[in-house]
Formats: sequence, C-alpha cells, structure tokens
Amino acid sequence: MNKNRRKLNRKKLTVEDIRSQFPKEKKKFEKYNLWVRRIIRPSSYYLTWLFLRLGISANNISYFSLIIGSIGCMLLAFNTYKGMIIGALLINFYDLLDSVDGNMARCTNTCSKYGALLDNVVDTTMSVLLFSCAGIGVFNHSEQWINLSSVFILTNIDKSVFLFLGCWSSLGYIFPRLLGCMFQKLFSENRFIGREDVLGAPSSFFNVLAVNFYNITGLVLPMLLLAVIFRLLGLFVILFALINTSAFIVSVLLLIRKARRI
Repeated sequence: MNKNRRKLNRKKLTVEDIRSQFPKEKKKFEKYNLWVRRIIRPSSYYLTWLFLRLGISANNISYFSLIIGSIGCMLLAFNTYKGMIIGALLINFYDLLDSVDGNMARCTNTCSKYGALLDNVVDTTMSVLLFSCAGIGVFNHSEQWINLSSVFILTNIDKSVFLFLGCWSSLGYIFPRLLGCMFQKLFSENRFIGREDVLGAPSSFFNVLAVNFYNITGLVLPMLLLAVIFRLLGLFVILFALINTSAFIVSVLLLIRKARRI
C-alpha cells in the first residue's frame, strides 16, 4: 500500500514541487557556481520530472550517468573529431544527470548512505577519466594541439607530454579529496569536513575559484566542449594540469595550517 502511494506521489509531483525540495544549505554553495546555478540546476528539475514519471530510481540514474560519462570519455580519447564533440556533449549530459539523481532522492525520500557513496564513486571515477582521456585525445589527434603550438606557445610540443599532463591532472584532482579524508579521520572526531572548513566561506576567493574552475560540475565541462570544438583541447589539458596542481598545493598548505591550529 505504501509502495503504491509513493508511486502515485511521484507522478503527481510538479516541477515546482521538485524545485522546492532543494535544500537551502546547498543553495548557499551553488550560489557562486555560475554554470550550475544558471544552467544545470534549473534544467535538472525538468529532467527529474520526466524520470519520476518513468519510475526510475535515483541510484539507477547514478549508474546511468556513469555509463553516459564513461562513453563520452572514450569518444573523447579514441574517436574522430565529430566523435570527440559528441563525447564532450555526453560528458556535459553526465553533469546534468549528476544533479538529477539528488533531486530524485529528495523527492522520493530515498536518500541513503549507499546513494551518497555511489554518487561520490561516480564523481571520482569521472574526474579521473575526464582529464586522462582528454590527454589521450590530444595525443591521438594532432589538430587538437598543433593550433596550440603555433598560436599560444610558438614552439613544438611532443604530443606524449599530453599523456603525462592528463594523468597528472587526474592525480592532482584526486589528491585533495584523499587529503581531506585523511584530515577528517585524524582531526575531526568523525565530524564531516566540508569545503568551507578548508577554503573558508562560500563567498571567499578560494571557494569561488574552486567551485567554478576546479570542481568538474562548474565551468570545467563547458570549457571542455568549447576546447574540442575549436581544436584547443591541448590548451585545456595544460590549463587544468596547472589548476589541479595548484589546487593540490593550496589544499596541502591550508590543511597543514589548520592541523597546526587544532
């Protein structure tokens, strides 16, 4: 009986109902994420409405987003120029689905630790695949770095460098998360360590930079699409190798400073 009532409620939910379920504490962080606030989050409500009527669960959306994103990364790494564009579009669609699964869990009262873990596994996997496959894509497609060599750097670049930079960028993205988990285990007494604990208030300079140019749910993925279209994926790989390395260094310094004050 309860199961039938839940299905009935799912089908009666409106887009406004879905929007009203979004928690205020998350709004405060997304306020400074331009891409999510303006494009991804508003669009996600309509896609959530559709999936609710199809009876799909939030966790299945998470699995689906991983499949879509992984296919996009493979196309980015190993396909033709047109295939790379399709791959970049699929990766951006993954970003949209990443917001949809949370919406659905809140609307159907199915939030769980398993769902939160699954969401983190998907995000971490996509982060590793994204930058690594971008590096492979530049290695396999000379047109994605010839423009970079002639216009921006005015020197020849061995394309194997991009393989290293792509993998290094993935490591630079993962390391701060690993350090955050280690810090939480050692110093926080099981209290969750959020971004504001390391970078300050949501409106702080470092936090605004992080949510827009470091977090892959920010401006990273639309920048990826533009880079592929204009054959500047090599520039994208170099740029985010620098950004992710800088984020790693800043995270280490801030966590060390915070640890010394405890």
